[in-house]
Amino acid sequence: MPASERTFSIFEPHVELLKRGRREKPVEFGHKVLLTQTRDKFITHYEVLEKQKPDSELVSSVLEHHREQFGAYPETLAADKGFRSDAKKMEVFQEQVQLLAIPKKPSDWGKEPLQPWQAFRAGIEGTISGLKRGLRLIRCFYRGFKNFAASIGAAIFCHNIVKLANPSTP
Repeated sequence: MPASERTFSIFEPHVELLKRGRREKPVEFGHKVLLTQTRDKFITHYEVLEKQKPDSELVSSVLEHHREQFGAYPETLAADKGFRSDAKKMEVFQEQVQLLAIPKKPSDWGKEPLQPWQAFRAGIEGTISGLKRGLRLIRCFYRGFKNFAASIGAAIFCHNIVKLANPSTP
C-alpha cells in the first residue's frame, strides 16, 4: 500500500509521511509548506500543500503568483536543486527571470553567478527555523487540515509583523 493511502495518525488523519533525507530525522509527519521571501526576509507568499508535489513542479506556480502579486516576474529566483526541472522548463523559467539560481548539484553553489545567492537561499532556512522554534510551528495544536493551514498563516503573519516592526532582526 502506498504511503499516500495510509493513515499515520488517528488524531490527525490528514498528515502525510515526509521523507526529508536527513540522517538524524529521515521521516517526519505533516504537510509540505512552500515559502517565498524577499531579501529582507519578508514572506510574500506561502502555500500549505494538502498532498505532496515534487519541488520541481512548484516553480511555475511560484513565478506566476509573484507576477500576479507584483506585476512582474522576480529578478532572481534562488532555490535548492530539488526545484530543478527538465531542460525545456528551465529554459522557459530562464526567459521569465533574469537570474535563475537553481543548481544542478550542490557544488554549483560555489560557482559564479550562483555563489552570492547561496547565502540568500540559505536565509529561508533560517526563517523556517525561526518559524518552527520562535512561533511554535514545530507542532500543530489544532485539528484538521484547514486549521493546520490557518496556523501556518498566523505564524507567517506574526513573522512579517516582527519584520516590519524591527527590520534588523534576523
